[in-house]
Amino acid sequence: MSAESRGTAVVIFDIDGTLTDSIGRVVSTLKRCGTGFGAPEPPDAVCRSVIGLSLKLAVARCYPESSDEEVSRFTDEYRRIYNEEDRTKPAQLFDGIESMLSELQKAGFALALASGKSRRGVNEVIRNLRLDRFVSFSSAGDEYPSKPAPDMLEAVAANFGADPARCLMVGDSVLDIAMGINAGMRTAGVSWGAESRKKLLTAEPDEVLDSPYDLTPDFVSGLFE
Repeated sequence: MSAESRGTAVVIFDIDGTLTDSIGRVVSTLKRCGTGFGAPEPPDAVCRSVIGLSLKLAVARCYPESSDEEVSRFTDEYRRIYNEEDRTKPAQLFDGIESMLSELQKAGFALALASGKSRRGVNEVIRNLRLDRFVSFSSAGDEYPSKPAPDMLEAVAANFGADPARCLMVGDSVLDIAMGINAGMRTAGVSWGAESRKKLLTAEPDEVLDSPYDLTPDFVSGLFE
């Protein structure tokens, strides 16, 4: 059954760790943004666990002993470090992502983004990687309550006039999966990003995928049958 035959079907993607190979950069930036001001370095595991949250909340969880003023300072430093590195060497798509997006688009699925990044950060990724070839709508972390609240996904569904049950949220973290479930959508975890297959399964997604090549039009259509 085609995507068009039962109304608009939308596939929604997280960015960091799902489309782009950027987890290492996010973790290193979270570790650096507070330590330059004398704060204790957060463990890698903590940094990985907050990926997907809105930036200020992610920084606050990495530096829980810091005041609100310090967290704001660390957040500004995160943006400075990340943007400086991204200008010289932008994060790239994982192998297979471009092909996967193209095939989904050809099959008639609407494609969108839902990211904890700021609007500026989302727009930079879209521009740098020419994702506007595939994606026609995006939600950013500074526009809606942080994941796992469903608001940014509800905005995507509303943009396309889509039934949430005809939407699929794809992400590399339990926050992505929880957000999708909270929005009444189908969910797929991807094991090539921030969290392991075992950790993703604890969030009870419809499926966990191990390669972008597994995210085929037939796979997506099967979830909506």
